[in-house]
Amino acid sequence: MFLRKLFVFIISSFVTALLLTFLIVVLDGGYNVFGLGLFLFILAFSSPILLVLGMPITALSDFILENKQGKERLLKALASHLFFGFFFGILLSYIIGGNFYIVASMLASIIVWSIDELIRFVKPA
Repeated sequence: MFLRKLFVFIISSFVTALLLTFLIVVLDGGYNVFGLGLFLFILAFSSPILLVLGMPITALSDFILENKQGKERLLKALASHLFFGFFFGILLSYIIGGNFYIVASMLASIIVWSIDELIRFVKPA
């Protein structure tokens, strides 16, 4: 399970940074944004958050839902990821300000959940 979570972390970090970079560029209208620099900046700051918060939450979700199967487990795992993503986004929005952090953390939680479930489906534990 540790190797799967490590793989999920690595892939999720890059996908999250890529999608957040794209989202920022689109919201900015594509002006005055340096794509690669922005991508590396987001990657540098989102990766530790995903490692410290995202991976324990997904491991906790796996532990709690280990006896569940099928759609019930999928939906409950998604709900737990979204709940913690939303909670963290609200916390960041309160501390830093702005609603973008809610969207970003929800997007990151969906990405982590999706990649974890895809890897679980392709290679069951």
